[in-house]
Amino acid sequence: MTRCLVGVVRNAMRDASPSHRSDFDHVVECSRSHIELYFYCQYDCHDNEMLDLMDNALRRFHTSKAVSQQFRAGQQLAAEAEEIHMELCAERDTELNSEVNKKKTAALRQRIHDGWKRIIDAEMAKYIEDGSDFNFRMIHRMQHFQDHIQRYGSRNQWSTEIEECFHRKQIKDGFNASNKTSNYCTQMINYYLRSDAFAVRKANCDTLNRK
Repeated sequence: MTRCLVGVVRNAMRDASPSHRSDFDHVVECSRSHIELYFYCQYDCHDNEMLDLMDNALRRFHTSKAVSQQFRAGQQLAAEAEEIHMELCAERDTELNSEVNKKKTAALRQRIHDGWKRIIDAEMAKYIEDGSDFNFRMIHRMQHFQDHIQRYGSRNQWSTEIEECFHRKQIKDGFNASNKTSNYCTQMINYYLRSDAFAVRKANCDTLNRK
């Protein structure tokens, strides 16, 4: 799925308007650099050239990530932005409904409305951008990847994917096989003891059959 992401992003933005082309190019570059960094980290061994490629991918990601900063707004910031949006809309409606503007033609009133729309959109984008950031752990950790690899070796040996993959086998299957009463923990342990015993017995039988 990750391998197809850049192609999907590029295909989704193939008909971008000239005014949005720059933003779309930054989205594609941000996605590409992030995926490159991810794949570089999956290597079993790294030399200096590979570490330089990782550093380059990380630098490109930080350069282009600002295009998605407006979507980093939290709930409180979004609520504050909505209040400001309502206030600006109220000011717009007050101006449009004034005695002076009521006498203007529909075309002039539409021009005033369009001008307000540009002002509101610009104010909202600036407010959200100023109040949002990328200061969270997952982004911060990426800048330590290169140093950790140099000190401790490939990151694959520290991956949590193995434990996550075994979560279903170690927890969910045993719980589903229990009657889900108060002593389900004991039932889960017995389930795995029996499962392991059958697995060992099957392995022994397979070995004897091959002989």
